[in-house]
Amino acid sequence: IAYSVPDLDGKVQIYINDTDTGKAVACVEAELSNGKTVDQKGVGWATAVIAGLALLASAITSGLGHSNTAAHVAANALSLFGYFQSQAIIGMAAVPVPPIVASWTQNFQWSMGIIRIGFLQDICTWYQRATGGTPSSVLSNLRTTS
Repeated sequence: IAYSVPDLDGKVQIYINDTDTGKAVACVEAELSNGKTVDQKGVGWATAVIAGLALLASAITSGLGHSNTAAHVAANALSLFGYFQSQAIIGMAAVPVPPIVASWTQNFQWSMGIIRIGFLQDICTWYQRATGGTPSSVLSNLRTTS
């Protein structure tokens, strides 16, 4: 059952101690994962389409002359967009969160303008390093063995 849980990450450390002195003489460390995640491109695209359709519906309603209805639809659409942004901000905060939370918030990174474009990635990486930030390590170091 546990193996089917998404974003299940773990670290195994084995120390071999000298029985005479009690000091560690060797250490083996490995990071493990089941490879499943809740970060899905389809979720990001679906939420972006929903937010876009809500704003489009507001524009069409306004164009038809129903300004009061359009204002209400636009307000609700922007509230939804704000919710998506707050989900993304949680993932970018410098607070340790479980791997499943970090992966889930990546579904909403589009709402913050975080899109995989070369020069944009370079600017964001520079800013992160310039301010002393460190990148997330969710599912990034699974191929290393120490």
